[in-house]
Amino acid sequence: MKHSTRLGKDLAMTLAAFCILVASVSLLWRNNWLLFVVALALCIVGLILWHDRLDVSFFLIIGVLGSAAELVFVRFGVWQ
Repeated sequence: MKHSTRLGKDLAMTLAAFCILVASVSLLWRNNWLLFVVALALCIVGLILWHDRLDVSFFLIIGVLGSAAELVFVRFGVWQ
């Protein structure tokens, strides 16, 4: 019974986080800084609730590598 209750609670929290993210992107897409802060807060909460240290390390590495790739792509005109 406890396992089922925990699964339901985790599912509800995941759905709530997804709804908040979709709503914030839909409503705040014109204000990049505010959207960034909301998305960052959701990422931090998600990482604290559902992931361990190794996941956080991968998250940071992927963020740095993804940003570097984006700089290269924009520099060479892949997109603007």
